[in-house]
Amino acid sequence: DLRMSRGLGDVYKRQGYGVFKKRQETIKGVHVTHLPIVPRGNDSKIMLMLNYFSYFIVACMYVLWKVFADSFKGFLGFKKSFEFDFVFCQQLSPVMMSLPAVLYKKLKKVLLYTWVLDLWPESLSAAGGISNKHILGFFDWFVKKEYKWSDKILTSSKSFDQSIRTYGDYKGKIVYYPQWSDGSPSTCLLYTSPSPRDMRRS
Repeated sequence: DLRMSRGLGDVYKRQGYGVFKKRQETIKGVHVTHLPIVPRGNDSKIMLMLNYFSYFIVACMYVLWKVFADSFKGFLGFKKSFEFDFVFCQQLSPVMMSLPAVLYKKLKKVLLYTWVLDLWPESLSAAGGISNKHILGFFDWFVKKEYKWSDKILTSSKSFDQSIRTYGDYKGKIVYYPQWSDGSPSTCLLYTSPSPRDMRRS
């Protein structure tokens, strides 16, 4: 059972999605939930930050609600429907989008694979034009925690390794995982790694 959640940004709204429209759909067998977020606006740093923070707040509330509701279903004797062996986080921008995945990992004791497609806080200063040392310092702290909480850190580029390893000794966690299949064994990682349930049985 594959499930995915993503932010309902401006692009999706132009495609007919909305807060009350097409919130749930199935795409090629994957159940997709669209979560409402604050739009970026036009070149406004305030709107950009609201956009960045809105996804992880809404998504964390969604995870908490689904886990609570699922536990209640189990208490009543019904089959749970929000149980997964691992969480795969496609970490683009903003970096806080990984927090809901971390939350589910902590609550359900499962593996977390973080696929790093953007380096933070470098992307914030380079693309977002943010230079405030307090803001950059917060994101630097968050990135350090994100890498620590991840069981595997998948990188779309081998050049990312140097930046990631400045946050800790994560050589054993880093796996090269390009955005296309190059035939390397790393592309089979998600299908060969045991789940926490399997590891507890062994």
